[in-house]
Amino acid sequence: MEHVRIALIRGIGAASHAHITMKQLESAVQSAGLDSARSILATGNFVVRSKLSAPNIAAIFDAAMRQRGLQRPIVMRDAAQLEALAACAIANPALLERPSKVLVHFFQAPVAADAVAKIMAKATFERASMLGNELLIDFQDHISASKLTLEFIERSAGSVGTARNWNTVQKLLMAARLI
Repeated sequence: MEHVRIALIRGIGAASHAHITMKQLESAVQSAGLDSARSILATGNFVVRSKLSAPNIAAIFDAAMRQRGLQRPIVMRDAAQLEALAACAIANPALLERPSKVLVHFFQAPVAADAVAKIMAKATFERASMLGNELLIDFQDHISASKLTLEFIERSAGSVGTARNWNTVQKLLMAARLI
């Protein structure tokens, strides 16, 4: 049975385009058997319809990047997981009021139970909450002033991950519905 999967690649975008553009990566993974792979927003977001498991899809992306000298964490999600996340948006007004200021952190492994408490202990104006295994941080209007670095967030969560703002999550969800 085919599944719609989303590959989220951390730290890939304009700075890494000297190694590989998203169009080149899309072409490379399509040549490796992921015919339906589509780059979304040219910033390390891909939607794929495939019978392969999420780890096998991640391995194809990893191999394509390594051939170009890039090694980046890849977080995989199913479209159903994004749908469930979006269903929670109704309960969080920040997602509707300032979607570009709310980051969703997607992690490779289950998040430590005390992650939100650790993050909130360091937070000044930010608000954090867990939705499943995803961490939402509302930076309000001060994202550049935050002391919550990705390194600190990952250390608190006990897992490597990548973040997308809510606008991007919505675009990925729409692409997943259309593939």
